[in-house]
Amino acid sequence: SEALGPMQAKGLPKFPAVHRDIAMLVKDSFTAGEIAEALQDASKGLAESVTLFDLYLGDQIPDGHRSLAFRVTYRDPDATLTDKRVDKVHAGLAKIARERFEATLR
Repeated sequence: SEALGPMQAKGLPKFPAVHRDIAMLVKDSFTAGEIAEALQDASKGLAESVTLFDLYLGDQIPDGHRSLAFRVTYRDPDATLTDKRVDKVHAGLAKIARERFEATLR
C-alpha cells in the first residue's frame, strides 16, 4: 500500500464561535437541506455551520407543514464577533427564511 504523507493538523480557531438558533414553520415542499444551504449562503461568510437539531410534526402544526429548528454557528476567523454584528446577520437569515421559504418564525 502507498504510504501517506505526514498528517496535517488544522489549527484551532483563534476566535470564539457564537451560536444562535432559528426555528420556523415551513411547508413540507421545502427540504431542511435547501433551507440550511440558503441560510449558510445568506450569512455573509460568517456561518461556520447550519445544523438541523429539531423537526416536529403533529399537534398544533398545520397539515402540509413542519417545524424545523436550526443551530447556526457563527465565527469570524479574523476577529471576535460582537453581538450587534451577529444580530444583524442573523436577522438577515430570518428575512431569507420568511421571503424565500414563506416561513413563520417561531
